[in-house]
Amino acid sequence: MRKDAMTPESPPAPPMVTVWSIVRFNRLCYAAAFLWIGAALFLSLRWSPHEFPLHEAPEKHDFSQFYMGGLIARHGAWNDLYPIPHSGSLNSPGAWEYSEVKPEYRRLAEEAGVPEKSSRYIQPPPFALMLEPLGFLKYRAAKQVWNLLMVLCAWGVAVMAGRSYELAARRRSPLAGAIALLVAVSPLTLDTLRLMNVSPFIALLIGFAAFSLICKHSEGGALALVVGAASKYALAILLPLYIAMRKWRSIAVMGIATVAIIGFSLAMMKTGPFVVFLKEMLPTFGRPHTDPWNRSIFGLLMQMAGPHGNIKPLTGMWRIAGWVLQYGTLLGLLAILFTRKIEYWRDPAHIFAGAAALLCWFLIFSPILWDHYFFYLVPLWGWLIWEARRSWLAGIVVAAAIGYQCLPDFIIDLHWPARFSLNGQRITLAGPYECAMLLAAVAIFAVAIARLFKPVIRAEAEPQERRTTFSFTNAQFNHLCAGLAALWLLAAVPASLRNSSMWEGDFPQFYMGGVMARLHAWDSLYPIPDPASHNNAGMPDDSNMRPRYAQEAMTRGVGDRLRFIQPPPVALLLMPLGYLGYHRAFELWTLMLGACGWGVALLAGKLHDILRGETTKTSGLVVLLVACSPLMLHAIRVANMTVGVALLIGISIIEMVRRKPAISALAIVLGMVTKYITLALLPLVFVTRRWKLLAWSAVFGSLLGAASFSVMTAEPFKTYQREIAPTLTRTHDFATNQSIPAFLGRVLHQKDLSRRIRWTVLAIEAITLAALLWLLLRKPPAYWEEPAHVFAAAMALLTFMLIFSPVFWEHYPVYLCPLWGWLVYEGRRSWGFTIGAVIAIGLTYVPWTALMDLREPLNTHILPSALLMMGLAVWRLCESDPLSPGTPGERARVRGALEE
Repeated sequence: MRKDAMTPESPPAPPMVTVWSIVRFNRLCYAAAFLWIGAALFLSLRWSPHEFPLHEAPEKHDFSQFYMGGLIARHGAWNDLYPIPHSGSLNSPGAWEYSEVKPEYRRLAEEAGVPEKSSRYIQPPPFALMLEPLGFLKYRAAKQVWNLLMVLCAWGVAVMAGRSYELAARRRSPLAGAIALLVAVSPLTLDTLRLMNVSPFIALLIGFAAFSLICKHSEGGALALVVGAASKYALAILLPLYIAMRKWRSIAVMGIATVAIIGFSLAMMKTGPFVVFLKEMLPTFGRPHTDPWNRSIFGLLMQMAGPHGNIKPLTGMWRIAGWVLQYGTLLGLLAILFTRKIEYWRDPAHIFAGAAALLCWFLIFSPILWDHYFFYLVPLWGWLIWEARRSWLAGIVVAAAIGYQCLPDFIIDLHWPARFSLNGQRITLAGPYECAMLLAAVAIFAVAIARLFKPVIRAEAEPQERRTTFSFTNAQFNHLCAGLAALWLLAAVPASLRNSSMWEGDFPQFYMGGVMARLHAWDSLYPIPDPASHNNAGMPDDSNMRPRYAQEAMTRGVGDRLRFIQPPPVALLLMPLGYLGYHRAFELWTLMLGACGWGVALLAGKLHDILRGETTKTSGLVVLLVACSPLMLHAIRVANMTVGVALLIGISIIEMVRRKPAISALAIVLGMVTKYITLALLPLVFVTRRWKLLAWSAVFGSLLGAASFSVMTAEPFKTYQREIAPTLTRTHDFATNQSIPAFLGRVLHQKDLSRRIRWTVLAIEAITLAALLWLLLRKPPAYWEEPAHVFAAAMALLTFMLIFSPVFWEHYPVYLCPLWGWLVYEGRRSWGFTIGAVIAIGLTYVPWTALMDLREPLNTHILPSALLMMGLAVWRLCESDPLSPGTPGERARVRGALEE
């Protein structure tokens, strides 16, 4: 056995190969892998397409079932979602030979140009909702989009395969890039993509579910597992591994996500599709397919029991033997997993072994095992190659298992010598009775079991906090505070709405945007602004509804309420609301806002922990401070998008300092589309030299824009640009508008500020922005390595945007709540900063201006809070010390907190 790469006896890496050179090499390999995967699929489909020009000819790919699922979801034809299985059929009704489609399914397929002889939708009902965007595209265009998405998924799987080697070896290695290239050039990858099944997406989710178990927080993997199980039940097999590792929080997330997905699906499609799926589709999933290409052990037993094409379901001893082997193996595997102590799972190699063992068991004993199902194991190829380097026996087994899966079809189809025959039929590596692919799964299963029996290498015991029976650790205290915050929001929001209803607040505009999107009534999406109005076009008194919009509003019980004036892509994001009744949609919206408010509070606490570099009980108190504030309760009651955008702001800022550009960019783009407030963060992206974040923002923005254009064409964009956007620059005259222009208008009793005052305000705004940008640009790049500086700059930019915005409603200060953790952290630096932070939070903690009529200047109490917060941020940015005084070793703790 070779020694592990992380043991002290391991020789140091050669000096000519540095970490940076390895990273560059791997990135080059990842880029080459992406280009190869995309080019190989494109050229392969051009050279040998899996379809025929004649409509009546059968298609040789699986895409049609996913497209038809999305098309049925788009038109709401839920009663015709599933086919009618043929009586007496031994195989799945997903194939056109073994089922008949229902009338509406057939009509939609003919209109879309989907061949009659193509695969039928048999996946769970919630997956059809996920596929609905495909239904908005033409069949051929949807196929191209699907291939592009699957190429991206396959590339992600290739990168994961390389990363699994590095995680198992616990070091950077150029083998990671080489393994990614191996996956890219493997015929298994190309054949899987050519089939146009969902296997690359499922493999990517399997990788997420397995890799997240290595992290401290595995909730993301839990969500991937639930989404994957709703698409294809293969991911459910990883649930025992979560249980064995005692990931109770992740299991709770799985339960919540499952209830949410099923509840949302039931609200959209009622119970009909679920009843049909459970009664008619699900029983057919246990049928082993009679096709010789079925590699499962049950398929092999069926062919051995019924030679010469006389294939029948297993009965008698064959069936009993299969069941005993299947469930006996599962019980043994679960016994191995559940008897391992918690410290055993600290080694990534053990986690990968557990995942591989469960997946291989699923593949071996699945009723149907097609070749492309083996792509599920590809994220673990890196771990397998690491195992192959441990001993010569493992090397031979792994080389045979992976090598066979990489064989091209023309080699697999070769006939063996005539003496190799069974029941009179010649054996090939692909023909009847072939079991080499099954043996490959058995070999990987054996390697995984062997690893699970390896003893754990015990490290030195980690220091633990001193505890008594009635004491809390810092983490437990923070979890308690988070739980109390969630209970408060769950109780306070419904109670306050029942006690004092706000008539659904701002919700009508968002609901009607979703309704118009569902109906594709793009020409009626926006109202007609009143030319004489001084306000934006969203208010009933400042615009007129278009006829189709007004008719739907009256039919659905909305009435003459607030109008939709958000950018066109927002309507697409709100489309799911259009499938619900008005009051049911409002309940769902309120629940989502409550969850977002809780998330904002958690981010504020997390931000404080990042600054402290450790988990402290103060962060739990910050969570309660934010969640229990009357400001948060009022923002949720208003039913605007404010709380959701505040969550996006917090995510974008925190992930910016944690160097996760893709997540930060996605949050910034969504925030800019829904409410342009995150536009204020773009200067921070430039001054901190986060070029990857900028590139990701451009990618996400382009994808969202292109998707919106393809669905709704250019007309809504033209209407928004010409008629709606000009009204958004108007300063609203409501007393709750806290911006400087609105305050001056009320004090001077002018609905329209005079030209001289407007130019003065504009000059002050320009001077302030120039001074702020100069302050940020003069800082060296190393200055932005300190998270406190990034948070201070974000506070300065956000408050500047709010102060000079035409509209600064009393619930907009929620945008700044994620940065309250920074205010609390900075408050310990000096008495002056402490007093300033207390006053700034206190002035906005209760939105008095919305609760009672106050005279000026008391009515405008939120504007001074924003001005004070901007002053505190500028004060921090003007100081030169990189760390707060009296905090030795803080930089190292901050780095540790960012890496969690």
